[in-house]
Amino acid sequence: MNKSLRLFYTEAKPNNEKLITIIGEEAHHIREVLRMKLGEKCRIANSKGDEYFSKIANITKERIVLKVIKEHFNARNSRIKITLGLPLIKGDRFERVLEKGTELGVDVFCPLILERCEVRIPEKKIKQRQERWEKIIYESSRQSNRIPPPLKKPLLNLEEFIYETKKDDIKIFGYIGENQKSLHEVLDIKELKENLSVSILTGPEGDLSPEESKKVMLAGFIPVSLGPRILRADTAPISIISIIQYTLGEMP
Repeated sequence: MNKSLRLFYTEAKPNNEKLITIIGEEAHHIREVLRMKLGEKCRIANSKGDEYFSKIANITKERIVLKVIKEHFNARNSRIKITLGLPLIKGDRFERVLEKGTELGVDVFCPLILERCEVRIPEKKIKQRQERWEKIIYESSRQSNRIPPPLKKPLLNLEEFIYETKKDDIKIFGYIGENQKSLHEVLDIKELKENLSVSILTGPEGDLSPEESKKVMLAGFIPVSLGPRILRADTAPISIISIIQYTLGEMP
């Protein structure tokens, strides 16, 4: 399929006439922002990784109808599944990690509330914040041609994150204490399996507490060092993701 065509996301499926109907924000974006016309071609994808090469067949105020020309099922473009446990951090840095993590290949984002997180979201604002995070991920997914787009979990505590990642093949966390391993040592895999799952955990501005560090090590997370410098809470996850992608062959 022509990867230069605009990419949109929907969970709607083609009907018997090979038509897909898009409503809501994506329809508004196509009609009002991009001002696309009848007959223009684009790509549609869903969370399963299915991709549809389509052209616009009808435009109304409520919906966009697309005619499917070609289908490609389970179009996932990576053999590595990366889950990132990302603690709440100050300012726009959390959102920057969502954006750059999406570009670099994170498959699942797990926002975390840890002991030393300096950010606390009021209960009444959680839904609004979650919707904003999802929008950032989808916008970055379009830009970086992600099929399927990453999944974002609801806010989790540490125990929930450990449970979510219990079956992953490689589990690492950024650690500034003793007995660290180098990231390259952990990623020195002689035979890379076809679908490798990697989970990453980094700390907030105050790092993980000693109790949290013990918990994740008991759960099989390997403490890794990123060198002699102490990285900021938003720099560490991006650095780890980049090294993983390069070392395991996802970056040339």
